[in-house]
Amino acid sequence: MGCRRVVFAAVLTVFGCTKSNPAFYADDGGETRRDDDGGEDDPSSGSQDEAESEVGSIEGSDGEPDTGSEDGETTIGMVESSGGSFECVEVVDYDWEVTVSFAGDPVELDCAVPYALVGIVESAVDDVLAIVPCDGCTCNGRDASVQVHAPGLLPPVFEPGACARVDIEWSAFDRCRPVGFVASTYPSGAIRTVSLAGQDVKTLPEAVGAMELVFATTEPCECDGCCAETGIASVGFNGIHIREGEADDVPELLGNSDLWHVEVHEAHVHDDCTPALSWSAVLDF
Repeated sequence: MGCRRVVFAAVLTVFGCTKSNPAFYADDGGETRRDDDGGEDDPSSGSQDEAESEVGSIEGSDGEPDTGSEDGETTIGMVESSGGSFECVEVVDYDWEVTVSFAGDPVELDCAVPYALVGIVESAVDDVLAIVPCDGCTCNGRDASVQVHAPGLLPPVFEPGACARVDIEWSAFDRCRPVGFVASTYPSGAIRTVSLAGQDVKTLPEAVGAMELVFATTEPCECDGCCAETGIASVGFNGIHIREGEADDVPELLGNSDLWHVEVHEAHVHDDCTPALSWSAVLDF
């Protein structure tokens, strides 16, 4: 399987050659956050410490394996070579799949364009958000709801009867593979993002500003003929760097005073130099 990184951590998604879809938009003008009542500012105001790219060594690592396996998830292992560096021996894929269905049947989506769903919440159970589609937050009498299934990404804040919005950004190269996910509510008539996630793309989803994320190898692997960057990476969210398989609280992720709980499911570089990246963030209430 080639040379692979070696820390025990719950991971992740093999990164193909994907990029953010430039057509992704939010029809609230791109500002997906509180705007009229002292809430969230333009997300572009949040700095993302782009200058902090540092391809690290493994200084400070004692060669002991980290353990991060939960609920039967496969892990990545590591072994120490005679030179004190690490040989990558295994890679596990991680993917946060998003599915959309209507009346129990899969929705045929045009994945060449972003998917935006706005409507009234019917229910939010077991990571399935059921929304009755509306014209904005004014419903047109349609009875059946659309179900959006986003495993592990939806916080328990979508109360029945509330107005909500879901934005999904698709890969430009892998049909109907989601690379950006944003879930929002409309408290007091102003939109507020409460959950977001990304994979394969080194930016936040475009619906929240597409700010750059700092991605840097922090524990290179030692292998013959592999990419010099091969190994475990960290991702910088507004100045806070989180390694693969770890989580942390990040303030002002979208340029406001909110605190977010961010988990990096996958962040490493394969021996052919292709990066693997997958993360999710939930507003801390």
